[in-house]
Amino acid sequence: MMLFEATLKQAALFLMSEKIQKATHRTLLRYEDIVLQIPGGDIPSWPDSALNSWQNGKDFLYMHDLLQQMGRNIVTQESSDDPNRQSRLWSQEEIDAMLKGNIGSKKVQSIHLNLQEQYKTNWDPDCFSTMRNLILLYLSNVNLSCSLNTLPSAVKVLIWERYSLQALPHNIGQLYKLVDLRLRYSKIKCLWNGTPVLDKLKFIDLSYSEDLIEMPDLRGVQNLECLLLEGCISLVRVHESLGQLRRLVKLNMKDCRNLVSLPTKLEMNSLEELVLSGCSKLEELPEFGKDMKSLSICDLSETSMKEVPPSIIHLSNIKELSLRGSKGLVSNSSWGLSRLFWFMRRPIRMGMRLPSLSGLSSLKKLDLSDCNLYDGSIPDDLNGLSSLMNLNLSGNNFASLPAGCISNLTNLEYFYLSDCLRLQSMPHLPPNLLEVDATHCPSMETSLDLQNLFASLVAKHRNLLLYEDIVLQIPGDEIPSWFEQRECYINHFRSAVLITMNIPFVRDKREWSGIAVCLLLKDMISPSGTSHRIYWSFKDSEDAIHYNVRSGCCVKNSYVEPQLYMAFFPFNCLNCWRHLSGGRSHLKLLIATFIPGRSTGWESVNGNMKIMDCGWRLICKEDFEGYSASNASSSLQITELHED
Repeated sequence: MMLFEATLKQAALFLMSEKIQKATHRTLLRYEDIVLQIPGGDIPSWPDSALNSWQNGKDFLYMHDLLQQMGRNIVTQESSDDPNRQSRLWSQEEIDAMLKGNIGSKKVQSIHLNLQEQYKTNWDPDCFSTMRNLILLYLSNVNLSCSLNTLPSAVKVLIWERYSLQALPHNIGQLYKLVDLRLRYSKIKCLWNGTPVLDKLKFIDLSYSEDLIEMPDLRGVQNLECLLLEGCISLVRVHESLGQLRRLVKLNMKDCRNLVSLPTKLEMNSLEELVLSGCSKLEELPEFGKDMKSLSICDLSETSMKEVPPSIIHLSNIKELSLRGSKGLVSNSSWGLSRLFWFMRRPIRMGMRLPSLSGLSSLKKLDLSDCNLYDGSIPDDLNGLSSLMNLNLSGNNFASLPAGCISNLTNLEYFYLSDCLRLQSMPHLPPNLLEVDATHCPSMETSLDLQNLFASLVAKHRNLLLYEDIVLQIPGDEIPSWFEQRECYINHFRSAVLITMNIPFVRDKREWSGIAVCLLLKDMISPSGTSHRIYWSFKDSEDAIHYNVRSGCCVKNSYVEPQLYMAFFPFNCLNCWRHLSGGRSHLKLLIATFIPGRSTGWESVNGNMKIMDCGWRLICKEDFEGYSASNASSSLQITELHED
């Protein structure tokens, strides 16, 4: 019984009434040196009844109210008359009185005060000096009118959101047991002076501390695993020692928009995630050490980097790399004008310079959109990215791509080229694409050879997942005649369009692969935060049977010019096939305004959408006689579509 009571007290300490992020929970309960003083010295296994009371959401953990209250009651029974003799405190009135009067005792192990609004108070500068056993200090929205002389020397978890002082007390270097330090939204300017040795410190979160100017010497925190500096908009530089934190797993410096320099070289052997997106003044990326093989995600989007160092080849296990919006160097030199006319020069953007990427064999997602890439900017060895599944080259300035630059990428499923205003043609396409987006490419001179394209898709469809569809969206103002069936019914609603096609009787499953549909779209504009999606389902001619609606395919929004949206729906669902072989039926397509994150899928919101025309075709074996899976990939190129 004593052990279970201790467990409840521990839970009451870490998981109060508010929701706690999973990452916080892992940090708090993962490390043995954070556990409070309870019988046995460790957290026992949760009984089944307690475990069943945990609500495990996507991002947060909760504790059942009854369990929480039970834990609090046990704590209160320690000393109902004198809060100073209780091990855990959460009452604002009791905490405020204790710290104002500097009457805390060694009995107190935890203070938890999470206020929803700013609260100004004048605690005694030495209020923590007598709390020699205070292990957890969790404060939020407490605004001190005077400085603090000390922090509790035994503290292991220090969380103080909106910390109102510009510096931590001088004894920060003596918090030898500190494991977790979080000062989100603080007014702090520099974390500490000198080089304090904090061997147990594993987690630092200073996110959105907008007055933070620099990160100090970190040589004394060699066991640090996570450093979060997102939104520190005044941060200009970090100490060179940051690059030598060999146990650091995650470094997030997103939106540090005044950051101008990083360590010259990163030797972070354990680093798995590096986020520098939104560091708009950062022009140079550090060199990557040879042992940085753990890095999996690298987000360098929206920076001013002029080139990617060749040492990126050392990131042999990287899976996601984004350079989105990194447009390269601002330069005057290319104007070649005399110094006499220097005042007439205007800065121009030079495209991002990319090194060889061929060694990144684990890379699955590469985003080079809006990087101001010109003809010749794409590395010749792009075809060597054997694991690549998602490639985004949208918003660049090339007129063409090397003919075979992606043709051998057999794992590539999603290829994006939208908003390439100078693009005149596309390269040879690989065989296993599911989605190609070439919207808003007004210089495109040719169209896809649809028969070759669908030959490739059908050759692959045997390996498709049960509910996997194939989508292509390109500029165009006319349904190709290859989509020979034009009979359909189009009904426009306020925020949706319903298209019904009558499908004839289908006899032999072996002869049919699926149905190809082409829509001519115009004015596909939807409100911010929404998108258009196409949902489809089969019904019989009497509408008596309605199979579950398939999850929708996204339609590219915000284009006024006409677009051709082509989709291939494979007949690999048994219910779908039984239905089609049973007699005349309907294929219904619903194009609706979709609000991501809503359980209803789509809702009635204002948004323009016009379906100008629709064509479709049942895909049978005879359509592709002469096309094999092997030659389909080699024949996939952009040619003019010949009319039948």
